[in-house]
Amino acid sequence: MKSIFLTLSVAVLFNSLMSGDAYAQNYSLWPKRPPEIEQARKLAHAGKGAEAVEILRPFVTQEGVVGREARKITSAVQLPLYLSRRNPKATIYVVKSGEALNRIVNATQCPVELIMLLNGIVDPSALRAGQKLVVVQMGLRAEVNLRMRELSVWDDDTLVASYDIESHSLPIADENAATSIEAREGMINDETLHKRSTEFLCSQRMLKLASGVIISASPQAQSPSVCLKTADVNELALLLNSGARVDIIYTDAR
Repeated sequence: MKSIFLTLSVAVLFNSLMSGDAYAQNYSLWPKRPPEIEQARKLAHAGKGAEAVEILRPFVTQEGVVGREARKITSAVQLPLYLSRRNPKATIYVVKSGEALNRIVNATQCPVELIMLLNGIVDPSALRAGQKLVVVQMGLRAEVNLRMRELSVWDDDTLVASYDIESHSLPIADENAATSIEAREGMINDETLHKRSTEFLCSQRMLKLASGVIISASPQAQSPSVCLKTADVNELALLLNSGARVDIIYTDAR
């Protein structure tokens, strides 16, 4: 049952990404489109994701339509890998007697949502001693690029995911700023849920940064906020653990 749950989750994610804007543009309106983009797109559809990512590497930091499509294709390839048991960094963790999920998160640096996804866990309080969990240490960082209206996730210099910023209420600054994820919450009908709640996976995620900025699916009246689509915020919570670095890019520099 768990394997079916994981297969369907990753399959739905992959199909939704591959059918997105990166594959629906009218390329006849783009006469100067680099041939590497089309080559990478075909490789991705053929299941040769690693080759596609390597071809796109020089383009993912570019601005404009070329860089945007390179990031979208790369995301479509990388996300199913990073959010699955096929992740090269996946390991096995054996639950100790009386151990709660939050302690496992701290020990493994694997986000609680990802532990639940990878292991088909619906009720976090039902862990048992000796249970083997697949975990992935997620040492990823994020960039919030206000000029390009994109939030991207990186593994060192490798792009993992890219999301469109729907809106933001951050004041424009002269210099870029570095901060980190201070807290992660799940909300249903404006009620904050504990991570051990059986409803946590169904909640709308919210990430609070040490600088006071909120990343969520709706504007925050009391705090500066960066708004993504609901599905994108929830996906972001699978990738970024508490303490993850977040760079806010105000200028042209990346």
